[in-house]
Amino acid sequence: MRAGRPAAALALLALLASGCPSHNGAQPTPSVSRPASGTLTIAYPAEPATLDPFVPAGDTPATRDLARLLMPGLYKITPSGARERWLLESEPVVSNGPPFSVTLTLRRDATWSDGQPITVDDLLFTWQLAARGQIAREGYDQIARIVALTPKRARIEFRAPFRRWGDLFSAGLGVLPAHALSTPRRLAFLSSGWPVSGGAFVLKAWHRGLDMIFEPNPHAWGGKPRLLRLRVVFVPDALGALTLFRRGQVDALGPYQAPDWTKRVAGASVTTDAGQTSMGIVMNTRSKLLGDVRVRRAFADSIDRGRLVRGLVQTEGSKLDAIPPGTSAPFAVYGKVDRARATLSADGWRGVPIRSKGGTKLSFTIAIADSDGLGQVLARAIQYQAAQASIDVQTVFLPVDEIMSSWLTGPRFEAAILEWRDPPDGALRARFASGGKLLNVARLSDQRLNGDLSAEDASAAVVTKEASEARLAAVIPVLPVATLTISLVASARAHGLVANAEADGPFWNAEQWSVS
Repeated sequence: MRAGRPAAALALLALLASGCPSHNGAQPTPSVSRPASGTLTIAYPAEPATLDPFVPAGDTPATRDLARLLMPGLYKITPSGARERWLLESEPVVSNGPPFSVTLTLRRDATWSDGQPITVDDLLFTWQLAARGQIAREGYDQIARIVALTPKRARIEFRAPFRRWGDLFSAGLGVLPAHALSTPRRLAFLSSGWPVSGGAFVLKAWHRGLDMIFEPNPHAWGGKPRLLRLRVVFVPDALGALTLFRRGQVDALGPYQAPDWTKRVAGASVTTDAGQTSMGIVMNTRSKLLGDVRVRRAFADSIDRGRLVRGLVQTEGSKLDAIPPGTSAPFAVYGKVDRARATLSADGWRGVPIRSKGGTKLSFTIAIADSDGLGQVLARAIQYQAAQASIDVQTVFLPVDEIMSSWLTGPRFEAAILEWRDPPDGALRARFASGGKLLNVARLSDQRLNGDLSAEDASAAVVTKEASEARLAAVIPVLPVATLTISLVASARAHGLVANAEADGPFWNAEQWSVS
Protein backbone atom coordinates (compact mmCIF):
# COMPACT_ATOMS: atom_id res chain seq x y z
CA MET A 1 0.00 0.00 0.00
CA ARG A 2 1.11 3.53 -0.56
CA ALA A 3 2.54 5.29 2.43
CA GLY A 4 0.73 8.14 4.09
CA ARG A 5 -2.82 7.10 3.28
CA PRO A 6 -4.13 7.16 6.86
CA ALA A 7 -2.74 10.66 7.30
CA ALA A 8 -4.20 11.74 3.99
CA ALA A 9 -7.59 10.38 4.94
CA LEU A 10 -7.53 12.29 8.23
CA ALA A 11 -6.49 15.46 6.44
CA LEU A 12 -9.31 15.11 3.93
CA LEU A 13 -11.93 14.57 6.60
CA ALA A 14 -10.61 17.52 8.57
CA LEU A 15 -10.90 19.62 5.43
CA LEU A 16 -14.47 18.49 4.96
CA ALA A 17 -15.42 19.25 8.54
CA SER A 18 -13.80 22.66 8.67
CA GLY A 19 -14.33 24.22 5.30
CA CYS A 20 -14.76 22.07 2.26
CA PRO A 21 -16.85 23.51 -0.62
CA SER A 22 -20.47 24.06 0.34
CA HIS A 23 -23.27 22.05 -1.18
CA ASN A 24 -25.42 25.19 -1.38
CA GLY A 25 -26.98 24.77 2.03
CA ALA A 26 -29.67 22.50 0.61
CA GLN A 27 -32.11 21.23 3.20
CA PRO A 28 -34.32 18.16 3.02
CA THR A 29 -37.83 18.93 1.87
CA PRO A 30 -40.65 18.90 4.42
CA SER A 31 -42.57 16.42 2.26
CA VAL A 32 -40.80 13.54 4.00
CA SER A 33 -43.62 12.27 6.23
CA ARG A 34 -41.42 11.07 9.08
CA PRO A 35 -38.94 13.84 9.81
CA ALA A 36 -35.43 12.73 8.92
CA SER A 37 -32.76 13.49 11.46
CA GLY A 38 -29.02 13.48 11.81
CA THR A 39 -26.04 12.85 9.57
CA LEU A 40 -24.42 9.46 9.18
CA THR A 41 -20.86 9.42 7.83
CA ILE A 42 -19.53 6.18 6.38
CA ALA A 43 -15.97 5.50 5.17
CA TYR A 44 -16.02 3.78 1.78
CA PRO A 45 -12.94 2.25 0.09
CA ALA A 46 -13.20 3.46 -3.51
CA GLU A 47 -14.43 6.48 -5.43
CA PRO A 48 -16.24 5.61 -8.68
CA ALA A 49 -15.00 6.92 -12.01
CA THR A 50 -18.63 7.46 -13.03
CA LEU A 51 -22.14 6.79 -11.78
CA ASP A 52 -23.15 5.35 -15.15
CA PRO A 53 -23.24 1.56 -14.61
CA PHE A 54 -23.80 0.86 -18.30
CA VAL A 55 -20.35 1.98 -19.50
CA PRO A 56 -17.15 -0.11 -19.08
CA ALA A 57 -15.74 2.29 -16.47
CA GLY A 58 -18.91 1.80 -14.43
CA ASP A 59 -18.63 -1.99 -14.20
CA THR A 60 -17.30 -1.75 -10.65
CA PRO A 61 -18.76 -2.32 -7.18
CA ALA A 62 -18.18 1.37 -6.37
CA THR A 63 -20.37 2.63 -9.22
CA ARG A 64 -23.11 0.11 -8.58
CA ASP A 65 -23.08 0.57 -4.81
CA LEU A 66 -23.46 4.33 -4.94
CA ALA A 67 -25.81 4.46 -7.91
CA ARG A 68 -28.07 2.11 -5.95
CA LEU A 69 -29.01 5.09 -3.76
CA LEU A 70 -30.33 6.93 -6.83
CA MET A 71 -31.28 4.41 -9.50
CA PRO A 72 -34.37 2.24 -8.93
CA GLY A 73 -34.55 -1.36 -10.13
CA LEU A 74 -37.39 -3.72 -10.88
CA TYR A 75 -36.21 -5.81 -7.95
CA LYS A 76 -34.04 -5.24 -4.90
CA ILE A 77 -31.54 -8.01 -4.05
CA THR A 78 -31.40 -8.80 -0.33
CA PRO A 79 -28.43 -10.28 1.58
CA SER A 80 -29.92 -13.76 1.15
CA GLY A 81 -29.89 -13.33 -2.63
CA ALA A 82 -33.69 -13.13 -2.74
CA ARG A 83 -35.47 -10.71 -5.06
CA GLU A 84 -37.95 -8.27 -3.54
CA ARG A 85 -40.20 -6.21 -5.81
CA TRP A 86 -39.13 -2.58 -5.95
CA LEU A 87 -40.41 -0.83 -9.07
CA LEU A 88 -42.82 -3.65 -9.80
CA GLU A 89 -46.49 -3.34 -8.85
CA SER A 90 -46.90 -7.14 -9.00
CA GLU A 91 -44.97 -10.19 -10.14
CA PRO A 92 -44.43 -10.16 -13.94
CA VAL A 93 -46.18 -12.67 -16.17
CA VAL A 94 -43.83 -14.89 -18.17
CA SER A 95 -44.91 -16.40 -21.48
CA ASN A 96 -42.90 -19.05 -23.33
CA GLY A 97 -44.33 -17.74 -26.57
CA PRO A 98 -43.03 -17.65 -29.10
CA PRO A 99 -41.65 -15.16 -28.57
CA PHE A 100 -40.50 -15.62 -24.99
CA SER A 101 -41.79 -12.54 -23.17
CA VAL A 102 -42.24 -10.93 -19.78
CA THR A 103 -45.18 -8.59 -19.11
CA LEU A 104 -44.74 -6.25 -16.18
CA THR A 105 -46.45 -3.35 -14.44
CA LEU A 106 -44.59 -0.51 -12.74
CA ARG A 107 -45.76 0.93 -9.41
CA ARG A 108 -48.33 3.68 -9.80
CA ASP A 109 -46.63 5.82 -7.14
CA ALA A 110 -43.09 5.50 -8.58
CA THR A 111 -41.77 8.94 -9.53
CA TRP A 112 -38.45 10.69 -10.09
CA SER A 113 -37.22 13.31 -7.64
CA ASP A 114 -38.53 16.09 -9.91
CA GLY A 115 -42.06 14.68 -9.67
CA GLN A 116 -42.13 13.09 -13.13
CA PRO A 117 -43.58 9.55 -13.12
CA ILE A 118 -41.32 6.57 -13.80
CA THR A 119 -42.77 4.98 -16.92
CA VAL A 120 -42.19 2.43 -19.66
CA ASP A 121 -40.41 5.21 -21.59
CA ASP A 122 -37.65 5.04 -18.97
CA LEU A 123 -37.44 1.28 -19.36
CA LEU A 124 -37.21 1.64 -23.14
CA PHE A 125 -34.57 4.36 -22.90
CA THR A 126 -32.44 2.28 -20.52
CA TRP A 127 -32.63 -0.78 -22.79
CA GLN A 128 -31.66 1.21 -25.87
CA LEU A 129 -28.76 2.77 -24.02
CA ALA A 130 -27.52 -0.58 -22.70
CA ALA A 131 -27.98 -2.59 -25.90
CA ARG A 132 -27.12 -0.10 -28.60
CA GLY A 133 -24.11 1.63 -27.17
CA GLN A 134 -20.58 1.20 -28.47
CA ILE A 135 -20.31 -1.87 -26.23
CA ALA A 136 -23.54 -3.77 -25.53
CA ARG A 137 -24.38 -4.62 -21.93
CA GLU A 138 -24.88 -8.37 -21.79
CA GLY A 139 -28.47 -9.54 -21.32
CA TYR A 140 -29.97 -6.40 -22.77
CA ASP A 141 -28.76 -7.57 -26.18
CA GLN A 142 -31.18 -10.49 -25.83
CA ILE A 143 -34.23 -8.19 -25.84
CA ALA A 144 -35.92 -7.98 -29.25
CA ARG A 145 -38.29 -5.15 -28.37
CA ILE A 146 -40.22 -3.52 -25.53
CA VAL A 147 -43.90 -2.91 -26.25
CA ALA A 148 -45.59 -0.14 -24.24
CA LEU A 149 -49.10 -1.34 -23.33
CA THR A 150 -49.77 1.68 -21.08
CA PRO A 151 -47.42 4.27 -19.55
CA LYS A 152 -46.95 1.89 -16.61
CA ARG A 153 -47.27 -1.50 -18.31
CA ALA A 154 -44.94 -3.16 -20.83
CA ARG A 155 -44.23 -6.45 -22.57
CA ILE A 156 -40.54 -7.30 -22.99
CA GLU A 157 -40.00 -9.69 -25.90
CA PHE A 158 -36.76 -11.67 -26.18
CA ARG A 159 -34.89 -13.14 -29.14
CA ALA A 160 -34.82 -16.53 -27.41
CA PRO A 161 -35.82 -18.00 -24.03
CA PHE A 162 -33.91 -16.07 -21.38
CA ARG A 163 -34.19 -17.41 -17.84
CA ARG A 164 -32.10 -14.56 -16.33
CA TRP A 165 -34.64 -11.87 -17.22
CA GLY A 166 -35.04 -11.05 -13.51
CA ASP A 167 -31.50 -9.67 -13.44
CA LEU A 168 -32.28 -7.05 -16.10
CA PHE A 169 -33.04 -3.52 -14.91
CA SER A 170 -32.02 -4.80 -11.44
CA ALA A 171 -29.14 -6.47 -9.60
CA GLY A 172 -26.77 -3.51 -9.42
CA LEU A 173 -28.25 -1.94 -12.54
CA GLY A 174 -31.68 -0.34 -12.88
CA VAL A 175 -33.76 2.22 -14.74
CA LEU A 176 -32.51 5.62 -15.91
CA PRO A 177 -34.61 8.81 -16.32
CA ALA A 178 -35.23 9.26 -20.04
CA HIS A 179 -36.37 12.87 -19.76
CA ALA A 180 -33.22 13.93 -17.88
CA LEU A 181 -30.61 12.00 -19.89
CA SER A 182 -31.98 12.17 -23.43
CA THR A 183 -28.91 13.78 -25.05
CA PRO A 184 -25.23 12.72 -25.03
CA ARG A 185 -24.35 15.89 -23.15
CA ARG A 186 -26.85 15.14 -20.42
CA LEU A 187 -25.76 11.52 -20.26
CA ALA A 188 -22.14 12.62 -19.78
CA PHE A 189 -23.33 14.33 -16.58
CA LEU A 190 -23.29 10.92 -14.88
CA SER A 191 -19.50 11.18 -14.66
CA SER A 192 -19.89 13.99 -12.15
CA GLY A 193 -23.41 13.77 -10.75
CA TRP A 194 -26.94 12.44 -11.09
CA PRO A 195 -29.71 14.75 -12.39
CA VAL A 196 -32.91 13.24 -10.97
CA SER A 197 -33.21 10.31 -8.60
CA GLY A 198 -35.66 7.45 -8.42
CA GLY A 199 -34.16 6.10 -5.19
CA ALA A 200 -34.58 7.09 -1.58
CA PHE A 201 -31.91 9.81 -1.79
CA VAL A 202 -30.74 12.57 -4.11
CA LEU A 203 -27.09 13.38 -4.69
CA LYS A 204 -26.49 16.89 -3.33
CA ALA A 205 -22.73 17.11 -3.81
CA TRP A 206 -19.78 15.15 -5.13
CA HIS A 207 -16.44 16.52 -4.00
CA ARG A 208 -13.97 14.57 -6.15
CA GLY A 209 -11.31 12.84 -4.08
CA LEU A 210 -13.23 13.50 -0.89
CA ASP A 211 -16.89 12.52 -0.54
CA MET A 212 -20.45 12.31 -1.78
CA ILE A 213 -23.35 13.83 0.12
CA PHE A 214 -26.88 12.43 -0.17
CA GLU A 215 -30.13 13.88 1.20
CA PRO A 216 -33.73 12.59 1.19
CA ASN A 217 -35.55 12.40 -2.12
CA PRO A 218 -38.58 14.72 -1.82
CA HIS A 219 -40.61 12.23 -3.85
CA ALA A 220 -39.32 9.00 -2.28
CA TRP A 221 -41.83 6.22 -2.85
CA GLY A 222 -40.02 3.00 -1.88
CA GLY A 223 -39.30 3.95 1.72
CA LYS A 224 -38.54 7.42 3.04
CA PRO A 225 -35.06 7.97 4.54
CA ARG A 226 -34.66 8.31 8.28
CA LEU A 227 -31.46 10.33 7.85
CA LEU A 228 -31.21 14.04 7.21
CA ARG A 229 -27.94 13.44 5.39
CA LEU A 230 -25.74 10.53 4.37
CA ARG A 231 -22.08 11.36 3.82
CA VAL A 232 -19.90 8.82 2.02
CA VAL A 233 -16.21 9.63 2.59
CA PHE A 234 -13.68 7.99 0.28
CA VAL A 235 -10.90 6.41 2.36
CA PRO A 236 -8.94 3.90 0.25
CA ASP A 237 -6.86 2.57 3.11
CA ALA A 238 -8.51 0.24 5.65
CA LEU A 239 -6.15 1.34 8.43
CA GLY A 240 -6.95 4.98 7.73
CA ALA A 241 -10.65 4.19 7.86
CA LEU A 242 -10.19 2.35 11.15
CA THR A 243 -8.36 5.34 12.62
CA LEU A 244 -11.21 7.65 11.62
CA PHE A 245 -13.73 5.27 13.16
CA ARG A 246 -11.86 5.00 16.45
CA ARG A 247 -11.65 8.79 16.63
CA GLY A 248 -15.39 9.09 16.07
CA GLN A 249 -14.94 10.97 12.78
CA VAL A 250 -16.93 8.38 10.83
CA ASP A 251 -19.94 6.45 12.12
CA ALA A 252 -19.52 3.38 9.94
CA LEU A 253 -17.03 1.47 7.82
CA GLY A 254 -17.94 0.24 4.36
CA PRO A 255 -17.01 -3.02 2.61
CA TYR A 256 -13.24 -3.13 3.00
CA GLN A 257 -11.67 -6.39 1.86
CA ALA A 258 -10.69 -8.94 4.51
CA PRO A 259 -10.34 -6.44 7.38
CA ASP A 260 -11.23 -8.85 10.23
CA TRP A 261 -13.17 -5.99 11.80
CA THR A 262 -14.66 -8.17 14.54
CA LYS A 263 -11.24 -8.38 16.21
CA ARG A 264 -10.23 -4.77 15.57
CA VAL A 265 -13.31 -2.76 16.53
CA ALA A 266 -14.32 -4.13 19.89
CA GLY A 267 -17.74 -2.96 20.99
CA ALA A 268 -18.92 -1.94 17.53
CA SER A 269 -21.76 -3.60 15.65
CA VAL A 270 -20.43 -5.75 12.80
CA THR A 271 -22.65 -7.47 10.24
CA THR A 272 -21.26 -9.80 7.58
CA ASP A 273 -22.53 -11.48 4.45
CA ALA A 274 -21.04 -13.95 1.98
CA GLY A 275 -22.68 -14.07 -1.41
CA GLN A 276 -21.88 -12.96 -4.94
CA THR A 277 -18.78 -10.85 -4.23
CA SER A 278 -15.67 -12.50 -5.62
CA MET A 279 -12.09 -11.83 -6.67
CA GLY A 280 -10.10 -13.30 -9.54
CA ILE A 281 -7.18 -12.84 -11.93
CA VAL A 282 -8.35 -11.92 -15.43
CA MET A 283 -5.96 -12.58 -18.30
CA ASN A 284 -5.84 -10.90 -21.70
CA THR A 285 -6.25 -13.81 -24.11
CA ARG A 286 -4.94 -11.67 -26.98
CA SER A 287 -1.73 -10.51 -25.32
CA LYS A 288 1.65 -11.73 -26.53
CA LEU A 289 2.24 -14.27 -23.76
CA LEU A 290 -1.14 -14.94 -22.21
CA GLY A 291 -2.67 -15.36 -25.65
CA ASP A 292 -1.25 -18.90 -25.44
CA VAL A 293 -3.67 -21.10 -23.48
CA ARG A 294 -0.75 -23.33 -22.42
CA VAL A 295 0.90 -20.36 -20.70
CA ARG A 296 -2.39 -19.45 -19.01
CA ARG A 297 -2.80 -23.02 -17.77
CA ALA A 298 0.78 -23.18 -16.54
CA PHE A 299 0.35 -19.90 -14.67
CA ALA A 300 -2.85 -21.24 -13.08
CA ASP A 301 -0.99 -24.39 -12.05
CA SER A 302 1.78 -22.34 -10.44
CA ILE A 303 -0.66 -20.64 -8.06
CA ASP A 304 -1.72 -22.40 -4.86
CA ARG A 305 -4.99 -20.55 -4.33
CA GLY A 306 -5.93 -22.59 -1.28
CA ARG A 307 -2.77 -21.46 0.45
CA LEU A 308 -3.34 -17.85 -0.60
CA VAL A 309 -6.84 -17.84 0.82
CA ARG A 310 -5.92 -19.62 4.05
CA GLY A 311 -2.98 -17.32 4.69
CA LEU A 312 -4.25 -13.96 3.46
CA VAL A 313 -8.02 -13.96 3.15
CA GLN A 314 -8.42 -16.25 6.17
CA THR A 315 -11.93 -16.16 7.66
CA GLU A 316 -13.02 -13.29 5.40
CA GLY A 317 -13.61 -15.52 2.38
CA SER A 318 -13.16 -18.95 0.85
CA LYS A 319 -11.36 -20.48 -2.11
CA LEU A 320 -13.30 -20.20 -5.36
CA ASP A 321 -13.24 -23.02 -7.92
CA ALA A 322 -16.05 -21.80 -10.19
CA ILE A 323 -17.46 -18.48 -11.37
CA PRO A 324 -20.50 -17.89 -9.13
CA PRO A 325 -23.01 -19.38 -8.92
CA GLY A 326 -21.25 -22.45 -10.31
CA THR A 327 -22.51 -25.84 -9.23
CA SER A 328 -19.24 -27.72 -9.82
CA ALA A 329 -15.55 -27.02 -9.16
CA PRO A 330 -13.79 -27.14 -12.56
CA PHE A 331 -10.93 -24.85 -11.52
CA ALA A 332 -9.95 -27.23 -8.70
CA VAL A 333 -7.73 -29.05 -11.20
CA TYR A 334 -5.26 -26.16 -11.15
CA GLY A 335 -2.56 -25.58 -8.56
CA LYS A 336 0.05 -28.21 -9.43
CA VAL A 337 3.38 -26.45 -9.80
CA ASP A 338 5.19 -29.57 -11.08
CA ARG A 339 2.71 -29.74 -13.94
CA ALA A 340 3.24 -26.04 -14.61
CA ARG A 341 6.98 -26.66 -15.02
CA ALA A 342 6.36 -29.67 -17.27
CA THR A 343 3.85 -27.79 -19.45
CA LEU A 344 6.22 -24.89 -20.00
CA SER A 345 9.23 -27.10 -20.69
CA ALA A 346 7.24 -29.11 -23.24
CA ASP A 347 6.26 -25.85 -24.91
CA GLY A 348 9.88 -24.77 -25.27
CA TRP A 349 10.17 -22.37 -22.32
CA ARG A 350 13.59 -22.84 -20.72
CA GLY A 351 15.88 -21.26 -18.15
CA VAL A 352 15.99 -19.87 -14.61
CA PRO A 353 15.18 -17.70 -12.77
CA ILE A 354 12.97 -16.55 -15.69
CA ARG A 355 12.09 -18.84 -18.54
CA SER A 356 12.44 -17.65 -22.12
CA LYS A 357 11.63 -18.88 -25.63
CA GLY A 358 12.86 -17.44 -28.89
CA GLY A 359 14.39 -14.50 -27.07
CA THR A 360 11.13 -13.65 -25.25
CA LYS A 361 11.09 -13.76 -21.46
CA LEU A 362 8.14 -15.35 -19.69
CA SER A 363 7.25 -12.14 -17.90
CA PHE A 364 3.95 -10.25 -17.69
CA THR A 365 2.31 -7.58 -15.55
CA ILE A 366 -0.71 -7.80 -13.26
CA ALA A 367 -2.61 -4.58 -12.55
CA ILE A 368 -4.16 -4.08 -9.12
CA ALA A 369 -6.34 -1.25 -7.84
CA ASP A 370 -4.29 0.97 -5.54
CA SER A 371 -7.25 1.04 -3.15
CA ASP A 372 -7.33 -2.75 -2.96
CA GLY A 373 -5.21 -3.66 0.07
CA LEU A 374 -6.02 -7.35 -0.16
CA GLY A 375 -5.28 -7.43 -3.89
CA GLN A 376 -1.88 -5.87 -3.32
CA VAL A 377 -0.93 -8.47 -0.71
CA LEU A 378 -2.22 -11.26 -2.95
CA ALA A 379 -0.18 -9.90 -5.87
CA ARG A 380 3.05 -10.18 -3.90
CA ALA A 381 2.23 -13.76 -2.92
CA ILE A 382 1.36 -14.56 -6.54
CA GLN A 383 4.72 -13.18 -7.65
CA TYR A 384 6.48 -15.56 -5.24
CA GLN A 385 4.41 -18.60 -6.23
CA ALA A 386 4.71 -18.02 -9.99
CA ALA A 387 8.48 -17.70 -9.60
CA GLN A 388 8.55 -21.34 -8.46
CA ALA A 389 7.71 -22.22 -12.07
CA SER A 390 10.19 -19.58 -13.33
CA ILE A 391 7.38 -17.26 -14.40
CA ASP A 392 8.13 -13.59 -13.77
CA VAL A 393 5.12 -11.56 -12.63
CA GLN A 394 5.40 -7.80 -12.35
CA THR A 395 2.81 -5.62 -10.63
CA VAL A 396 1.42 -2.15 -11.23
CA PHE A 397 -0.89 -0.35 -8.81
CA LEU A 398 -3.39 2.00 -10.44
CA PRO A 399 -6.54 3.92 -9.46
CA VAL A 400 -9.53 1.67 -10.00
CA ASP A 401 -11.14 4.16 -12.39
CA GLU A 402 -8.01 4.08 -14.57
CA ILE A 403 -8.01 0.27 -14.59
CA MET A 404 -11.66 0.07 -15.64
CA SER A 405 -11.77 3.01 -18.07
CA SER A 406 -8.47 2.77 -19.94
CA TRP A 407 -6.12 0.01 -18.74
CA LEU A 408 -8.34 -3.01 -19.45
CA THR A 409 -9.17 -1.70 -22.93
CA GLY A 410 -5.65 -0.48 -23.70
CA PRO A 411 -2.54 -2.09 -25.20
CA ARG A 412 -0.68 -2.63 -21.91
CA PHE A 413 -3.27 -4.88 -20.29
CA GLU A 414 -1.96 -8.39 -19.71
CA ALA A 415 -3.62 -9.43 -16.43
CA ALA A 416 -5.50 -7.79 -13.57
CA ILE A 417 -6.88 -8.68 -10.17
CA LEU A 418 -10.55 -7.66 -10.18
CA GLU A 419 -13.40 -7.72 -7.70
CA TRP A 420 -16.94 -8.39 -8.90
CA ARG A 421 -20.34 -8.29 -7.24
CA ASP A 422 -22.73 -10.22 -9.46
CA PRO A 423 -26.49 -10.92 -9.78
CA PRO A 424 -28.07 -14.00 -8.13
CA ASP A 425 -27.97 -15.96 -11.41
CA GLY A 426 -24.37 -14.99 -12.03
CA ALA A 427 -22.72 -12.99 -14.76
CA LEU A 428 -20.58 -15.55 -16.55
CA ARG A 429 -21.96 -14.57 -19.95
CA ALA A 430 -21.54 -10.90 -19.08
CA ARG A 431 -17.87 -11.45 -18.30
CA PHE A 432 -16.80 -13.86 -21.02
CA ALA A 433 -19.28 -14.10 -23.92
CA SER A 434 -18.27 -12.63 -27.27
CA GLY A 435 -19.80 -11.73 -30.61
CA GLY A 436 -21.71 -8.73 -31.93
CA LYS A 437 -21.21 -5.71 -29.71
CA LEU A 438 -20.29 -7.79 -26.68
CA LEU A 439 -16.73 -7.13 -25.53
CA ASN A 440 -15.54 -9.25 -22.63
CA VAL A 441 -12.82 -8.14 -20.29
CA ALA A 442 -10.47 -11.01 -21.22
CA ARG A 443 -10.93 -10.33 -24.97
CA LEU A 444 -11.82 -13.99 -25.32
CA SER A 445 -13.51 -15.30 -28.45
CA ASP A 446 -14.70 -18.87 -28.06
CA GLN A 447 -17.72 -20.12 -29.98
CA ARG A 448 -18.08 -23.29 -27.93
CA LEU A 449 -18.30 -21.24 -24.74
CA ASN A 450 -20.82 -18.92 -26.41
CA GLY A 451 -22.94 -21.95 -27.31
CA ASP A 452 -22.77 -23.32 -23.77
CA LEU A 453 -23.76 -19.93 -22.35
CA SER A 454 -26.71 -19.63 -24.74
CA ALA A 455 -27.89 -23.08 -23.70
CA GLU A 456 -27.56 -22.01 -20.06
CA ASP A 457 -29.71 -18.94 -20.67
CA ALA A 458 -32.43 -21.10 -22.19
CA SER A 459 -32.48 -23.70 -19.42
CA ALA A 460 -32.14 -23.81 -15.65
CA ALA A 461 -30.72 -27.34 -15.80
CA VAL A 462 -27.59 -27.91 -13.73
CA VAL A 463 -25.87 -29.70 -16.60
CA THR A 464 -25.84 -26.53 -18.71
CA LYS A 465 -24.08 -24.60 -15.94
CA GLU A 466 -21.50 -27.34 -15.61
CA ALA A 467 -20.82 -27.29 -19.37
CA SER A 468 -20.10 -23.57 -19.48
CA GLU A 469 -18.01 -23.68 -16.31
CA ALA A 470 -15.97 -26.62 -17.62
CA ARG A 471 -15.32 -24.83 -20.90
CA LEU A 472 -14.31 -21.67 -19.07
CA ALA A 473 -11.84 -23.63 -16.96
CA ALA A 474 -10.39 -25.21 -20.10
CA VAL A 475 -9.78 -21.96 -21.99
CA ILE A 476 -9.03 -20.18 -18.68
CA PRO A 477 -9.39 -16.44 -19.36
CA VAL A 478 -9.76 -16.01 -15.59
CA LEU A 479 -8.43 -17.73 -12.50
CA PRO A 480 -11.00 -17.32 -9.71
CA VAL A 481 -9.36 -16.83 -6.33
CA ALA A 482 -11.91 -16.31 -3.57
CA THR A 483 -15.42 -15.40 -2.62
CA LEU A 484 -15.25 -12.49 -0.21
CA THR A 485 -17.17 -11.86 2.97
CA ILE A 486 -18.56 -8.33 3.08
CA SER A 487 -18.64 -6.55 6.44
CA LEU A 488 -20.26 -3.33 7.62
CA VAL A 489 -19.21 -1.78 10.92
CA ALA A 490 -21.46 0.64 12.82
CA SER A 491 -20.78 2.72 15.90
CA ALA A 492 -23.20 2.84 18.83
CA ARG A 493 -24.99 5.85 17.31
CA ALA A 494 -25.56 4.27 13.88
CA HIS A 495 -28.47 1.88 13.32
CA GLY A 496 -29.97 -0.24 10.56
CA LEU A 497 -26.79 -1.13 8.65
CA VAL A 498 -26.87 -4.70 7.28
CA ALA A 499 -24.05 -6.08 5.12
CA ASN A 500 -24.97 -7.31 1.64
CA ALA A 501 -22.52 -9.25 -0.55
CA GLU A 502 -25.10 -9.50 -3.33
CA ALA A 503 -25.39 -7.28 -6.40
CA ASP A 504 -27.15 -4.38 -4.65
CA GLY A 505 -24.29 -3.94 -2.21
CA PRO A 506 -23.96 -2.26 1.19
CA PHE A 507 -26.42 0.61 0.58
CA TRP A 508 -29.30 -1.70 -0.33
CA ASN A 509 -31.38 -0.59 2.69
CA ALA A 510 -29.89 2.86 3.33
CA GLU A 511 -33.34 4.40 3.71
CA GLN A 512 -33.60 2.40 6.97
CA TRP A 513 -30.34 3.77 8.40
CA SER A 514 -30.56 6.18 11.30
CA VAL A 515 -28.48 7.82 14.02
CA SER A 516 -29.20 8.46 17.67
